[in-house]
Amino acid sequence: MRGKNISANTMPNEYCQKIHEHILSFPTKDTHYTRRLKNYLDPKLNVKTMHTMFIEKYPELEGKIKYQYYWEYFKNNFSLSFGAPVKDTCSKCEELNTNIMSKDLNDAKRVATAELLVHKHRSKKLYNNIKKTIEISRQNKKVFGRCFDFMAVVDLPKIPVQEEYYYRQLSVNTFGIHNLNTNNLFCYVYHEATARKTLNDVCSFLVHYINSFVDDDVEELHLFCDNCAGQNKNHALLRMIMALVEIQKFKKVQLFFPQRGHS
Repeated sequence: MRGKNISANTMPNEYCQKIHEHILSFPTKDTHYTRRLKNYLDPKLNVKTMHTMFIEKYPELEGKIKYQYYWEYFKNNFSLSFGAPVKDTCSKCEELNTNIMSKDLNDAKRVATAELLVHKHRSKKLYNNIKKTIEISRQNKKVFGRCFDFMAVVDLPKIPVQEEYYYRQLSVNTFGIHNLNTNNLFCYVYHEATARKTLNDVCSFLVHYINSFVDDDVEELHLFCDNCAGQNKNHALLRMIMALVEIQKFKKVQLFFPQRGHS
């Protein structure tokens, strides 16, 4: 019957299953910077390397599973990227720059140019507040300024062994608090089995730092951080700040966030 014949180019299911399992054997990581779940493979990897490792694992398939087929299977069956995503990209800047460069939007170009100038002016507000806090804290020792954020995750161990790609490495997190008064940095370094990178962890680090390193005579605290909702811009951090004022640890606490995409 027509349509019942199997094409000579059809790949056996057994081979496809091996490709699928091989791709799944590589550990992935997601990102907290985007709402849409996106998984990322090791930045040192690429599809060519993965295919080479596949042939090394299944030498009997050399010549049968070529790179082109492996790449097509990877592209059509997985939504994976390599490395880390671009963080905090400003969608407003991208939109306005696109309108400015467009050949068809003559009237919109002038409007977009004006909006972009205003937008960039607002984006500098956080950094102007940081400079202002530094100047105030140098004159008034009762005012403290701190910037805090998580640094890039370090995966350990770092070894030049190809089999490393198949194993889940240990993620080491670093939470840094920058003292604007002295320009010193204090870091909390821990691995993923100790704690996570949640809003509770951020509050715990800040409370420990304040109780351990901020003098009792400090009356005003200025905090600067990015817009990550899962860590900084949430009710837990705001309640913690309110509690610090309520127990009279400080008379005033100010929390500053940057313009979205400009942290």
